[in-house]
Amino acid sequence: MCYICIVFKLYNLILMQQTIKFNFLFFFIIFTALTCSAQTNTISGKVVNAKNGEPLAFVNIIANNSAKGTSTDIDGKFMLKNQQPITSIKLSYVGFETKVVAIDDNKNNLLIRMQEKQLQLSEVRIIAGENPAHRIIRNVLANRNLNNPEKQHSFSYTSYNKLVFTSKTDSNLIKNKTDKDSSAIKMKKFFDKQHLLMMESVTKRKFLQPDKNYEEVLASRVSGFKNPIFAFIGSQLQSFSFYNERFNIFEKYYINPISNGCTSKYYFQIEDTLYTDNNTDTTFVISYRPKANTNFEGLKGLLSINTFHWAIENATAEPAIQQQKGMNILIQQKYELIEDRQWFPVQLNTDLSFTTENLPYPLIANARAYLKDISLSPDIPKSTFSNIELEIKDSAGLQSEIYWNLHRIDSLSQKELKTYHVIDSVGKELNFEKKLNIIQALMDNKIPWGIINLDIDKFLRFNEYEKVRLGLGMHTSDKFSDKFSIGGYWGYGFGDKAHKYGGDAAYTFYKPWNLKLMFAYSNDINESGSSQFLNDKKSLFEGNYREFFADYFDKTEKSSVAIGFRTLRYMQVKLSLDKNRKTALYNYEFATSRGDVTLLTNQFNYADIQLSLRYAYKEKYMKVRNNLIPIPNNYPIVWLNYTKGLKNFLDGEYDYQKVEMKIEKSFYTNYLGKTTLIANGGYADKNLPYNMQFAARSGYNDGYIDIPASFNTMRFNEFASNRYASLMFKHSFGALLFRKGNFKPEVVVLTNAIIGTMDNAANHRYINIKAPEKGYFESGLCINNLLKLSFNSLGIGAYYRYGTYRFSDEKSNWAIKWTMTLPL
Repeated sequence: MCYICIVFKLYNLILMQQTIKFNFLFFFIIFTALTCSAQTNTISGKVVNAKNGEPLAFVNIIANNSAKGTSTDIDGKFMLKNQQPITSIKLSYVGFETKVVAIDDNKNNLLIRMQEKQLQLSEVRIIAGENPAHRIIRNVLANRNLNNPEKQHSFSYTSYNKLVFTSKTDSNLIKNKTDKDSSAIKMKKFFDKQHLLMMESVTKRKFLQPDKNYEEVLASRVSGFKNPIFAFIGSQLQSFSFYNERFNIFEKYYINPISNGCTSKYYFQIEDTLYTDNNTDTTFVISYRPKANTNFEGLKGLLSINTFHWAIENATAEPAIQQQKGMNILIQQKYELIEDRQWFPVQLNTDLSFTTENLPYPLIANARAYLKDISLSPDIPKSTFSNIELEIKDSAGLQSEIYWNLHRIDSLSQKELKTYHVIDSVGKELNFEKKLNIIQALMDNKIPWGIINLDIDKFLRFNEYEKVRLGLGMHTSDKFSDKFSIGGYWGYGFGDKAHKYGGDAAYTFYKPWNLKLMFAYSNDINESGSSQFLNDKKSLFEGNYREFFADYFDKTEKSSVAIGFRTLRYMQVKLSLDKNRKTALYNYEFATSRGDVTLLTNQFNYADIQLSLRYAYKEKYMKVRNNLIPIPNNYPIVWLNYTKGLKNFLDGEYDYQKVEMKIEKSFYTNYLGKTTLIANGGYADKNLPYNMQFAARSGYNDGYIDIPASFNTMRFNEFASNRYASLMFKHSFGALLFRKGNFKPEVVVLTNAIIGTMDNAANHRYINIKAPEKGYFESGLCINNLLKLSFNSLGIGAYYRYGTYRFSDEKSNWAIKWTMTLPL
């Protein structure tokens, strides 16, 4: 109003003077006054925790004690605009004291510190009638598909990602006085100057309904390393959307507060309300936490819900029960309205903290993602997508500092710059790159040595027949050739005092299809009646202890030529021509009739063609250099082996057909846990020697070791069939049934069943062979994670055998086992 009064006074002056000069001045002043009256008053700054200086995300800020305002972003930064001059701002945040700040002439780059409340009560407010927050949450659920970007037709964006490994060197976190005097001081000095590790990346992501996804790393930089494998870590830690049923971090599932049935499991409470400047939309700030007397992997945090499409505007989430030891997580997400029609994430934060007894301070991993160049419903050709979902561009590690500065949100701090300088120097001096390559090779069961890789699984083996076996195996590496490989192995068993050896060669014709030609020869032993599916070999780290206790083996001389390739996007194929000469190394002979004569033999010649398939629907990969790393999904995996015996060809003595199939499926159910189903079936159309039958996967052993995916009460070589079907059911409740502080045992229930038939069992001499014709059943209960060690956790399991094949001695029906799992 003051501007308008000035205008009228000046106009009266103009009328009195009636000069052209004042007329010109009049119009100039009108223009200036109206422009000034339309100007927006703006202040900006950052809000931090007064205790530790950490930025506070999503703090509500209102101007001049009104109901209109804004909130801080994930980094604690804000910009508040108002039509009226801003004389004061009011800040409110759950768990912190409300603060009013007077605004003087300094309106930019404000630094505001908020104090945590000394006493935070956790009581639940008693609300008459329905909780008003439930209506808002129901609206969010009803619009979940509308607001979820991954339910839209297509989108693309560019993302700048930064991941910092550091430590929270707060003196209040020191456990004891000894730490204060020694290691804590050294650790604090180190982290006050620099971080432990830092990495940046720029990625371009494209998405097309229903689930086609491709993300390319355009730039990558890691302190101390040049290996690009780290480029994926930051993006893989982030949960892109807050609308999924649950969050999965390192195979740990957290139930989303915005999920079906959430109002019966979570308590919601409206904490604050903000209005937009034009009063068209409202933002409700709602806190949430698991209800009392519920036991599930729940979260607590804040949701800012905008009434436009009832969408999430901001969200924070962390475990409702914080771990004193182990891993804790904090998720923060900020959304903005893009093109005035679609809410889309623009900032994603994930903070992980790791607390161990060996370190005085917790280690912290801070992952940040900033999304820009967001395009909604772009026209993306389907040819853009393949089974490779994540890929690193060849030039990713060669980008200039100018390129990085174009994508960074802020310039690097002095601490971050020093991290690159110091860790790069240390990495070069200590040869981090070489050590990382060795670790990668070890995970692939290899030890790199120049142009060859040594095969770890050939060094040492144990089984009942050989007792202890020492050996050596090697193959050429990619340094020799990325298309051709050749290798061999040798071993000596101290139990049978015999040498074993073999060799193979392969040539890759076309890498996109993984099209290769393979040759192999071996003179070795193999477990009799066992099956091997394509790319289904388990390592000791995955619980493959069964070989330790196997005792029926065949001496096998095998020659093979094969071709392998990938087709139909998700199918792996191997077609081979094999020649086998098997000799039973146990007391066994197979009887065949020729007229009136019965022939007994323990030596068998086979020639066959085998087709092996592995089909993993929607299986995607990360491509790192020439390596493809599978990305787990929720679809079942199907394996199929078809074998056709060739009589009178390559000395083959048997004409037969064999088919065997395996299906494996795992899924997670909210509030119940993870279920795994494994179904197997096999059929052989002819009466064949024992080594070509389907031996049941038994697991009973004198070592009292639990063997996953086996019949743990079944004795070795107890059952075999030429037609069978089996089903294994396993359900892990995780820590849903019981937890007390850091003690969270995993409760697992299991039930296994198999049925099969055997033709002409009398043809198998000197062994007591039988088929589970009436069905074999066992059930078990395992309690894992009772004792946590450095690299695994120990538990205990009990299995019981029942049905037709139970023993008369009740004690023999039980199997008590030690379980071993890999903790996170």
